[in-house]
Amino acid sequence: MQSCLIILHEDFTSFKKGYQKIAKERIELLSAKYQIDLFIPYYFTKPKKFFKKKNINYFFYKKNLILSFFYTAYKLLFFRPFQVALYYDYGFKAFIKKSIKNKNYDLNYLFLYRGFENIKLSISNFVILDLIDPVCYSLKLKSKNSKLRFFYLMESYLCNLYEKKISKYIHKVILISSRDAKHVNNFKSIENFPHILKKSQFKYSQYKKGNICFSGNLNYSENINHVKWLNKEILPKLEPQQKLYLIGANPKMSFFNKFNKKKIKIIKNPKNIIKEISRFKVSLNGKSMYGSNTKIFDSFCANILPIVTKEVKNDIYFNNYPLIVNSSEQYVNLLKKLIANKSYYYKKIRKVNNFKKKFFERNLKNKFYNIIKK
Repeated sequence: MQSCLIILHEDFTSFKKGYQKIAKERIELLSAKYQIDLFIPYYFTKPKKFFKKKNINYFFYKKNLILSFFYTAYKLLFFRPFQVALYYDYGFKAFIKKSIKNKNYDLNYLFLYRGFENIKLSISNFVILDLIDPVCYSLKLKSKNSKLRFFYLMESYLCNLYEKKISKYIHKVILISSRDAKHVNNFKSIENFPHILKKSQFKYSQYKKGNICFSGNLNYSENINHVKWLNKEILPKLEPQQKLYLIGANPKMSFFNKFNKKKIKIIKNPKNIIKEISRFKVSLNGKSMYGSNTKIFDSFCANILPIVTKEVKNDIYFNNYPLIVNSSEQYVNLLKKLIANKSYYYKKIRKVNNFKKKFFERNLKNKFYNIIKK
């Protein structure tokens, strides 16, 4: 069995964030082919081993919060992006070096590049960077209509410089969506690989209430923009009694309290977001679709219908999805029909269930293994 080094920049074991869920999927795929050394830093409570497999060796490192502050300040002096400086830790770096000694891994697999400063790689190492989303482009989007506009633009600029600096060490980059490749210019070899689904995830009843929902991190700027658009363009055109439920972590209440509380309800920090959204018929996505991949796949797992906009057509995996709308008018008309017409709803359920088979692990895993080959 070949060897693989995976170094996380933070404790991923809650798996609440989109990139953490993706990391869990990737690690599980890698564990079928590789002997893995997995390094996980944490601050307070030691994480549990989330995969109890003999071929995964866990290395936990407890970070010092006060020292971390100084390490971050130190890296900022060298014009590192804030998200890179934030996760630099000299003690963690020394711990990794001592633990692996001079071991040469067949594969070095990195999630994002926030923890890149903690690793010392040579150009001869085979390195895959699972970037998931285009970082610089994402920061530019966040800068729009934000009070932190200057910070996001500066961070985007520094990330662009940093990507150029580390690109010589990266052999392949993986993105979650093919439509994002045009926004990543600093790496030579770019592949795309989506979320994967398991049949065991489809365990909730297909009986739904007549409600609609939107899920995700409710403190994330793009999700806030999605909700603004839905509140302005979609919700007023539905039946007066129709409510939109927002489901997710860390809601920015100073923003959401401005909405009509009779029309928009918030379900904060659910223990199991898939189980929570399974109570509804349809999940909504914003106009831009940016940052919506996890929402779509959570909806697939919960057996509810995600509506997506035409931007998703640029993704090779979604160009024939049965619930794509091209305008807000189409969005509203489709939504009304799905809620009011039971036979039409179950007809679409059958179509979507057939569509999502392409994301089953058995249909995708060989593509993943081909991507990570030297």
